[in-house]
Amino acid sequence: METNLTFNRLPENQFTFNRVNLLLGANGTGKSKLLKELKDNAQRFYPGRLVIFVEGGRTIKLVDSLQLNRNNFNQYNTLEKANTTFISKRKTTLSDRVTDALLLLDKMGQEIRGKHSDEVHEWAQNGMNGSLPVREDPPLTKLFQLFTEIFPSIQLQLNSTNKALTCTKNGSANYSTTQLSDGEKQVLSILADIAILAESNSLIIVDEPELNLNPSLACRLWDTIENDLQGCIFIYGTHNVGFSMRTNVNRVFVLSNVNENISEIKNISEIQNNDLRSLLGNIPAILSTSNALITEGQNNSFDSIFYRWLTGTENIEIVPMGGCGDVQAVANRTGVWEAIAPSVKLVGIIDLDYKSEETIESLLSDNCKMLDFHEAESYLCIPGIVVTVAEKIGLVETLPTIEDLHQLIKQEFENLYLTIAAQRVFEKAKIKLSVSIDRTTLKTIENEDDLSVKLIEEAKNQTDYAEQELSEEKITQLLSAEINNCKKAIEENDIMKMVKLLPGKGLLTKITYRTGAKNPSDYARACSKHIKIDDFKALTSLKERIDFN
Repeated sequence: METNLTFNRLPENQFTFNRVNLLLGANGTGKSKLLKELKDNAQRFYPGRLVIFVEGGRTIKLVDSLQLNRNNFNQYNTLEKANTTFISKRKTTLSDRVTDALLLLDKMGQEIRGKHSDEVHEWAQNGMNGSLPVREDPPLTKLFQLFTEIFPSIQLQLNSTNKALTCTKNGSANYSTTQLSDGEKQVLSILADIAILAESNSLIIVDEPELNLNPSLACRLWDTIENDLQGCIFIYGTHNVGFSMRTNVNRVFVLSNVNENISEIKNISEIQNNDLRSLLGNIPAILSTSNALITEGQNNSFDSIFYRWLTGTENIEIVPMGGCGDVQAVANRTGVWEAIAPSVKLVGIIDLDYKSEETIESLLSDNCKMLDFHEAESYLCIPGIVVTVAEKIGLVETLPTIEDLHQLIKQEFENLYLTIAAQRVFEKAKIKLSVSIDRTTLKTIENEDDLSVKLIEEAKNQTDYAEQELSEEKITQLLSAEINNCKKAIEENDIMKMVKLLPGKGLLTKITYRTGAKNPSDYARACSKHIKIDDFKALTSLKERIDFN
């Protein structure tokens, strides 16, 4: 079912579409435009396939009756005319043809009932020999059953006399289908249009498949349709992460709005769910700009304020990626990131935290930078910044002085220096163990006993190494060095060193209270209004390091 496509929009690129495909990108990346191009050129790529198009931004309006009138009688008075009218609207909008779909289904039901009546009459005329002809369920009945599978509390009915469409919910009184919620109307329309009426080899192009639906409902709806229509090809445009992670999805293509590049996430089925969620969850943010700053953590509320101010540009997206290894992978474009948004400038910024010199060295690169302080919040704990902001916003009666802040920072450091020393020892005492045999040696092993002896020998070597690296003497030396380093900062009253080593989030929370700001984010906003970056060497140095030029 794979087909190579070369788009007019991207004449130099060729893509292979499988059965279920996703175009993933943030708003403004051109998903709708590309879907329209696919729709308009479908017969060139997929000759003979009926194109079914479901538009984005749709608002569904349902009728409350399928009764024909003089305005629509000529279009729907026969099954052939009803089918022709409906097919002619397949490449228009779903909202424009939903009434046509329901009228067609009703007409198909009438045809089935008429055919069954003729078969029963013929059976009676022939002496009732054999079994009584069985009537298949009319399409509207199938539609109503599918709808109830998705919304078990709602039952739909069609009054055979006046053709009124009604609903009951949990056994309540009848109400019109026009009173269904937007999501319920959308599900009913999609089921009628695609699940019931799609041809078995259709090309189904859907913009915003998750629109008006909660994530689990959208996945369940489209999974059901895809499973029933095994011969169809589905192409979706979405920015929804959960929808992209469905097991039915064969290919995910990533769009960027800063150029016309499209890249594919390879081997999506081999990516673990947690990794996939992290990956896909941040792609839309990265693709929405020409510059992306990749940070540690999960929440970017403070980082977004701080780094936009520091860089002096709004044309930047702050994207939290989790751990330092994740930041390094994105910034250096390793693994799957190599193919994604090549024109987006990526810079990674990693917290100093309790990292050892060896760890820092392994993380640094041209695109991956290290903070000089524990974390971003630490920079706004510099006493000169705090005093200036407190004076400018004027929300406290007693303004903090440099001496007050020195005392606060020193007291916090004296309370935590043992914890800081311990955390730094934890980091330096990390070791990696593994049992392995090099290929040359492995080729000389001729039997199981020799292999067992060699593996045990290698395991013993690793044990000896661990005992050496984690010996009492080694740990004592590491701890002594870290404690002496902390005590030296206290003895020399080195406030900047204390700010550098202290966890920034906890310290900033206490300092924020002294300025009258409500929380660290509000304090950061105040800094962005009242502080000149060039007045503080630490800020200037960090700004120069984060270079998007």
